[in-house]
Amino acid sequence: MKVTAPVISEIELKSVSELYTDGVFNTPQLKLTSEGAAEYHMDLQCETLSLDFQGAAEAWLNGNANNLIAQLKGASEVHAYDLKTKNADITTDGAADIKVTVDESLKARGSGASEIAYDGTPANVDVDVEGVATIKKRGGESVEVSIGETGCHNDGNDDNDKDFGNEFNGHWAGVDLMMNSFVSKYGDINTAPGYDFMETDFSKSIGVQVNFMEFNIPFVETEKIGLGLTTGLGWSFLNYRLNDNVRLIKDSAVLMAYSDTISTTLKSKLTTSYLVMPLMLEFNTSSENRDNGFHVGVGAFGGVRVGSHTKVVVDDRGDKDKFKTNGNYHLNPFKYGLMVRMGWGSVNLFANYALSEMFDKNEGPAVYPVEFGLSFDIN
Repeated sequence: MKVTAPVISEIELKSVSELYTDGVFNTPQLKLTSEGAAEYHMDLQCETLSLDFQGAAEAWLNGNANNLIAQLKGASEVHAYDLKTKNADITTDGAADIKVTVDESLKARGSGASEIAYDGTPANVDVDVEGVATIKKRGGESVEVSIGETGCHNDGNDDNDKDFGNEFNGHWAGVDLMMNSFVSKYGDINTAPGYDFMETDFSKSIGVQVNFMEFNIPFVETEKIGLGLTTGLGWSFLNYRLNDNVRLIKDSAVLMAYSDTISTTLKSKLTTSYLVMPLMLEFNTSSENRDNGFHVGVGAFGGVRVGSHTKVVVDDRGDKDKFKTNGNYHLNPFKYGLMVRMGWGSVNLFANYALSEMFDKNEGPAVYPVEFGLSFDIN
């Protein structure tokens, strides 16, 4: 649908509607209101532009507006680096995100987990940050990072200026590729006293963990270092490769197995899956550019088992028959332990050592899981 009118001063979009301008949209005053997942794609020329966005509304704006007034909530986003403004008054909440270019004056209020990023060299910058919201210059240089405090920034040579040159960003979200095993209470790796059938083929006992959520709480942020707490969530899948003849018994009073000497077995393994939460104190350098700095983190983790099964693959006259049996196999439903991660840029080395036993007390070997490997950040 195409709309024309002598003057349009207010536009409201709802649901999943979209609006595109045909050429430059020229008007003295314009207010854009949106709810739901509506989208604006506009080339503007106006004196005053007002934005009132909620939900998952999104806008791509370019052109010129002497004055910008924006109120963003929810998960709304505004991409306006190509919209040249002289004065901007911006308020964000929730997970809202706005990027603007300002030449003279910026007043910014951020709360929740929202983010305000600006380009240009405004003479006056007045900011107020609450929660874990961030207000920063384009490229990552934070103007004010103190949680719950108000600050003013003047781009002149005032000695009282505050310039916290970067934003702390931990190293958790990503993918972990690992070798996994266990140690006995005597410190022997891959040894299960009294349960010889649980001794694994270490070279084939591998796992993967997808760390899909990350939250950071900054303590120190300067141009050269960052220090803060990192937490989040991850989902791990760990494979313990057993001797080919071993068959774990699902419904025994304690962990038991028998040896299958008849089948031509290609693979026998125990697989466990955990939802994991870390709490890590991390120190990093050059967090102004997180892809070019050293970081090290130490802390603890806790996890809850969300699944476990055995899988056996046998050779049946050239065909592979696979047998998967779900069960708890006397595995401890919870685990907790210590962790360390270190690396450069987006590549990490890591190690986890569980302080909790792998199996329920007196129902399996007294062993403690260990994992180590490489991690690749995705944030």
